[in-house]
Amino acid sequence: MESVLHVLINSIVITSFIFGMMLFVEYFTVLTKDKFVDKISKNKWTQVLIGTLLGLIPGCLGSFFGVTLYLHDVMNFSAMTSMMIATSGDEAFAMLTVIPDKFLLINAILFLVALLTGFVLNLVYHPQKPLYSLQENMLKYHDNNPQCYCFDKHKILNNLRDISIYRLTLAVSLLLLILLEAFKLIEPDKWYFRDALILIFAFGLFVVITVPEHFLKQHIWKHIVVRHLGKIFLWIFGILFFLKIIMPYLHITEQTLSSLASKYYLLVLLIAVLIGIIPESGPHLIFIILMSQGIVPMSIVVANSISQDGHGSLPLLAESWKSFLVMKGINIFVAFVVGILLYMFGL
Repeated sequence: MESVLHVLINSIVITSFIFGMMLFVEYFTVLTKDKFVDKISKNKWTQVLIGTLLGLIPGCLGSFFGVTLYLHDVMNFSAMTSMMIATSGDEAFAMLTVIPDKFLLINAILFLVALLTGFVLNLVYHPQKPLYSLQENMLKYHDNNPQCYCFDKHKILNNLRDISIYRLTLAVSLLLLILLEAFKLIEPDKWYFRDALILIFAFGLFVVITVPEHFLKQHIWKHIVVRHLGKIFLWIFGILFFLKIIMPYLHITEQTLSSLASKYYLLVLLIAVLIGIIPESGPHLIFIILMSQGIVPMSIVVANSISQDGHGSLPLLAESWKSFLVMKGINIFVAFVVGILLYMFGL
């Protein structure tokens, strides 16, 4: 029972940190969204750079935005493919939480691989016909909604006076998390991680109190809480539960799994790359947690990150399955090659 409680607490800590990071990205995106399109150049080389940078934004917002630009012929296929190589979906938040010491290195590798792939595609890939059919009024964003903004100091009192159940639930939850962390009732393994949690929860509380109702319901509640958070928590809990509870009874040690991963590396790499085909956040968390346990090398996580896109490719699949299949084929090939090269260099 104590082990289950330990797994539950760790799952809550990791999920709550991911929530805070997702909230920050959502807030920043809405705060600066009017400036993005103006930065997109018609130069195909610049598009690859912009696509790669969009992909590096944790979560699915950057890739959703990039797919929209591609489907509206603002960004070319090479740039869109580079973006999907660079993105890790919601797993980027998990990497920042579980393996923060490797997060920057992994993203630096993804950045270089995505840029190189995009530049090569610009040189060699010239389809005679577009892979998509442009449609009207698809993938709508909230550009024309006057309530889609982040902060208005004149309406903060109204937010508290006429507080909704969404705002009250989130505010109380974040305040409770701050108190639990401050009094060490839910304590992470490292003290500086606790300080980071308190800071990001405080920022989250500020956001929940100050944003208008549209932002609260559409961006925080419906997108982050309803669409992502429960599923992320269940995957994290399930993986941690398996590693903590089930494996000892099977007499499988971390050293054994590490030896198997080393002996049958190509098989593990193939599995990691193929799982990346799933346009979903969650299944890929297993490789991040296994890396944090020292069971698989970093090259496995990098290869999986290259081949998977989280939810980012779902709009592309819905609107242009041809683009999706070609993009996935390229990413799978690149992921396998990069995984082998990194392993040869001891990563």
